[in-house]
Parts: sequence; structure tokens; C-alpha cells
Amino acid sequence: MPSRFHLVLALLFLAMGLPSLRAGTWEDANTAFAAGEYAKALPLYQNIIDHEGPNAARLFNLGNTYAKLNQTGPALLCFERAALLAPRDPDIQANLNLTRPSSAVPGPDSPPWWKAPLYWLSLHEWSWVTAAGVILIVLPALGWGFSCFPRSWWPRTAAPMLSTGLAVVALGSLALSQRRSETLPGIVIAPEAILRLSPFKEANAVGPLVPGQRVIPTETRDGWAYLTVPGSTLRGWLPQSEFAALVPRS
Repeated sequence: MPSRFHLVLALLFLAMGLPSLRAGTWEDANTAFAAGEYAKALPLYQNIIDHEGPNAARLFNLGNTYAKLNQTGPALLCFERAALLAPRDPDIQANLNLTRPSSAVPGPDSPPWWKAPLYWLSLHEWSWVTAAGVILIVLPALGWGFSCFPRSWWPRTAAPMLSTGLAVVALGSLALSQRRSETLPGIVIAPEAILRLSPFKEANAVGPLVPGQRVIPTETRDGWAYLTVPGSTLRGWLPQSEFAALVPRS
């Protein structure tokens, strides 16, 4: 029977090896992709995202893998999610344009020039900017309230911090409110999806949807969702398993 000391050592060595195992998974996925073994790379990339969380690079590589496997819907879902995290990445935008079917309604049009600065950062980055503005507001208030700083410090340092914080919070709040619609769409992932008049498989068809199509869910019922299709008059019911939210719901 092993001693407690040996058991602790074994657990310690196992814990030390876990980071290298996680790092090797990313390398293994990239190696499989480079070798053209896309069916092998796919679960490796997905496992990394499931256990370590998504980022633009992971979603981009997963999208490329889906594209190589001719799974257009999931590929576009990954690219769209990556674009939300890295809106200035030209490779992500290029792959979105290359992968999206010509019959699909494209993504949102470019914003007018006066709104363009609100799209320079991702929603996640704007959240951090807004939080930084709140900190700039709170710190001077705390310093004044608890007399942490001399009163002479207020006009020279605290007042500019407060005004800057207010401006940053206002800009961040404006960006988040103007772009809140980005969290609403879903992406069709099924290779063949058909909108129906009612939430039943036997209901009359309204029209087909192509993989990667953007849709807006407005109601759910018994595993179905009522969708509108931006840029068209199509409206109807679709099984929830045939599309995925652009921003995953927790």
C-alpha cells in the first residue's frame, strides 16, 4: 500500500504535467490540421474551447476546420463569433466573405462614418473600457471621502480623473447600447433547414434557409423557435437544434 507521501508526490507530478498536456492539445490540433486530418483536428479544437474557453484564434482555427470539412454553417458560426472578439482581424473578415454562400443574407452593413469609432473595439473590449472609466470615477471619490489625499490634490489630479472617467463611461455605454443588437442573431448550422408555418415537422414549409444564414429568434416553443430573417420577408418556425446563437447563452 503506497504511503501518503508517495501519493502526494504522484498527485504533484500529475498536476505539473497538466499544463503541458493542455499545451500539447493545441499543438496536436494544429499538427492534425496542417496534415489535412481535419476530422481529427475538429474534436481537438472543440475540446480546447470547451475546457479553456473561446478566443478569436481558437474559433478561427475551428472555423477553418469546419470549412475544410464542407460544414458551412458551423464554419460561419465560428468566424462570426471570432469577429465579435477580434473585429479588426483581416483574416477573419476574409474568411467570412469567402465562406458565406452568395444566397445568404450578409452580415450587418458597415456603420455610418459617425458611428464607425464605436466599432473599432469588440463588445468585450468596450466592457473593459467602461469598467476602467468607472474606476477612474470611483478612485477620486474614495480618496476624497476617506481623506486619503490632501485637498490640494483634487483640482490638480482628481478632477481630471473624474472628468475622464465620466467621458469614458459615457462613450462605452453608448457603444454597448448602439451595438446591443449584435447579441441577438442566430446562425443556421443545419445543412438543410426549412422554415415552417407552425412548430411541427408536418407543417407547411415557408421557405428554405442556407447554412450560415443569420436569423433572429423571437419566440421558442417545445424545441422550436420562431425566426425572422434580416433583409427578407421570411418568417417561420425552425427546430432549435438547426441554428445556434451568435452569442452563446449561459
